[in-house]
Amino acid sequence: MSEPAADDRCPSPPLRTDVRARRYGQMSEPAATDRCPSPRLGPMSEPAAQDRCPSPRLGPMSLAQRLKEDFSTPRKQIHKGTAERTPVTAEKLRAARSGRRLRALGAARALLLLLAAGVCCHLLLMPACRPDNEPRRWSRAGRRLHLSLARPTAADRGAVRRVCPEHYVNSTVGYPFFYDGWRSAACPLRRDYGRLLTVLLVVAEPADVARVRRVLAGLNEQLPGVPARVAVVDGLGGRLAPFRDVTEVPVAASAGRPPPLAALLNRLLAGAATDYVLLGAELERLDSDADLERLLREAERQRAAAVAGAARGPDGRWSLGCFQVRLANYSLRYRAGYWRSRHECVRCDHAAGPLLARAELLRRWPLADSSRLPLERWLLDVRGAGQQPVLVCPDVMFHVRRQRPAAATDWLQEARRLHLTLVEPPAGGRLQFSCQQLRLPCEVRPGRLLSPCCRRQLLRLIHAVLDDCERTGALCELQEGTLLGAVKFGSVLPWERDADIAFSSGDMALLALQAGQWGLRGLRWVPESEPYCCHDNRTAGGVAKVYQDDWMLELWGQHWLDTEKLRRHGLPPTRVQLDGRWYPAPRNPGRYVRNRYGREVYRHAEHWMDTGRASSWEPYDTARFLACDSPGDHSCLDQYSTDGVLQFEPDVWPADE
Repeated sequence: MSEPAADDRCPSPPLRTDVRARRYGQMSEPAATDRCPSPRLGPMSEPAAQDRCPSPRLGPMSLAQRLKEDFSTPRKQIHKGTAERTPVTAEKLRAARSGRRLRALGAARALLLLLAAGVCCHLLLMPACRPDNEPRRWSRAGRRLHLSLARPTAADRGAVRRVCPEHYVNSTVGYPFFYDGWRSAACPLRRDYGRLLTVLLVVAEPADVARVRRVLAGLNEQLPGVPARVAVVDGLGGRLAPFRDVTEVPVAASAGRPPPLAALLNRLLAGAATDYVLLGAELERLDSDADLERLLREAERQRAAAVAGAARGPDGRWSLGCFQVRLANYSLRYRAGYWRSRHECVRCDHAAGPLLARAELLRRWPLADSSRLPLERWLLDVRGAGQQPVLVCPDVMFHVRRQRPAAATDWLQEARRLHLTLVEPPAGGRLQFSCQQLRLPCEVRPGRLLSPCCRRQLLRLIHAVLDDCERTGALCELQEGTLLGAVKFGSVLPWERDADIAFSSGDMALLALQAGQWGLRGLRWVPESEPYCCHDNRTAGGVAKVYQDDWMLELWGQHWLDTEKLRRHGLPPTRVQLDGRWYPAPRNPGRYVRNRYGREVYRHAEHWMDTGRASSWEPYDTARFLACDSPGDHSCLDQYSTDGVLQFEPDVWPADE
């Protein structure tokens, strides 16, 4: 590479001048003498040192100081030999300050993101010492990104202080029978279980003595120091020695029969000084399968009203015993299964096995002495009060004696208390109770669903009138809210207040002839106005009312009905289904109700008489039902959405409860 000529060498223009010129918008070309042409390089030579354009020489002054100096001096010589620049405007000054603020905010945001990332990494990857001494489990969960096994909540940390912790060893330690896997840590808290739990037992007949002795032997072996209170009927006392921490409570029999179970348990509970009690009246024996420490631990951690285990009967049949309850629309149904679980326990509304219950709740809602199903009733009351009813831990297994399924007469008592026409008990089956059995009056109240007894009365009245119309040849059609109920529900509206039927005005005399027959069947005919002549050369008008029980049916005369028009054209009349029967209706029932009631007709609104409207011609509000006067009752309308009809069917279960 050849050397550049001397005249090719030229120092570069000062870089500081160029940078500032670009920053301030001054992009003038340098003078010819200031330009430094590219060196003419030969094939393989390097430019000489004197040929290279010198780098700008920046002083020790910082960039911020230079900017401050430049902005503070409007007119200044930037570099020797250059022209003076124009003054810096206020807009440029504000823009520069805004840029500095944005850069500072960006740096702060990045710092916060880094801090958050560090915290997340610490929670997931660093070992965390749980209250139940499981540091390995939580660190392993972090390494494998098992986010569902997050750190224990504050409730967990504060709830397990009175019960010894447990930890999971691994999945192979119990092979092949898996009697082992979870192990409780040895801790001094076990000495205080006698302050947490009391076992309640009952000796009501001689055969119970041996059974209770087996339970006490298992209790002294498993949790020594836990007290037991035993209700002993007259003549059976003194047979429970030499077991420790046992208190016999003598109970007098009445007419040779022991008191009800609920009365015995309430008496035992009155002397219990612990936070939890085990209702063990059905226990056959107590062994290592019934891990009471495990139940106490979950009772403390999850704060359920009661904790139970699975049950094994004398025939060896094992049952989870977890049921969900649906109490709605005058029906009570028990469904086996669960929606959610936690800590290897499933959440239930009802448990079939012995209950380890919180004594505080048993005192707040005592067992009903007169009830034949005291535990079922207590769990329903607890559920209705908004408490989490029961946890069932299936790894805890109680050996229970053979239990007699509850009879229909036992459930009739609860059906009368809750106004239930249908009960499907945990043992299976389907129990239906009539209105006469329930002694249930027909009450029409705003904000409430009609009882099945009330709806049945109203349907009987509608059937009687429409069947007589068919029999006598009088033209009658469903109309107004009665037609709306048939279109939407296939029955009357669940909040109906009366019934409406249209008839041909010329047939009013035929209907009046039925008044005598109706009187014999408990119906009362009351004419209010006679038909008149004429409208379109036809008899028009006429109004009458028919009464039965607590209900009224209104008959409205019309000069034309769609049924007559269709017949004149050789077509059959339109019919809709009402309670399983097909009755005449307007030609297009769906168009009739849409045009009659307007927008969102398939949503629901209560009767205009309940909502304070002057008549049924005013617009209806489908936003919400009226507030119920007994919040939480299964007949309250405000617990339902104002859209959809399946929710009012007792046979339909929601997707998640």
